[in-house]
Amino acid sequence: HGADDAASWHERYNSKGPEWRAPGKGETLQRNANGKRPVVGGNTFVVVEADGDDLVHSDGKTAVKAAELIGKFAKQNKPFFLGVGFVRPHVPFVAPKKYYEPFLPYSKMKLPPKIEGDWDDIPKPGINYCTSVNMQMDIRKQKKAVGGYYASVAFLDAQVGKVMAALKQSGQADNTIVIFTSDHGFHLGEHDFWA
Repeated sequence: HGADDAASWHERYNSKGPEWRAPGKGETLQRNANGKRPVVGGNTFVVVEADGDDLVHSDGKTAVKAAELIGKFAKQNKPFFLGVGFVRPHVPFVAPKKYYEPFLPYSKMKLPPKIEGDWDDIPKPGINYCTSVNMQMDIRKQKKAVGGYYASVAFLDAQVGKVMAALKQSGQADNTIVIFTSDHGFHLGEHDFWA
């Protein structure tokens, strides 16, 4: 989000990936009651069970580049900082098909209970605009959104695992501080909120 500050980096790497355009089985979940809306990008609840392997996607490319840089910098025998940014598990939920398999069929996904009066103690500005009602997501689509999120998390976990393995292989794992953070999370139906 926003421009890179070139003076802040010695080496910059922004990998490109197909994102929501990835070949595979995709569906736009929100505001698609009749199922005819094409798969779209942006901040939209879309699930794409993508063809290809990890390296087709920007996060797969980023993990490989991070591992390469860890190996390079570890040999210099001096402190280094590496900021590694991943896209997933952000919408659209795009990951190689293999990461979806544990979560299929989507009908087995559990949704949180909907509690009557759940919003009664929330000030109006605090009520989220992304609800299953205004996003027009029926139960099938809600469960698919949860499965898509879980697949995206599994994909991210595999990429972080590659970076951590490279750190261990470099001999620097016990001499490194790893900070894992995120800009936000998803409600996944808690309080009938989604984002």
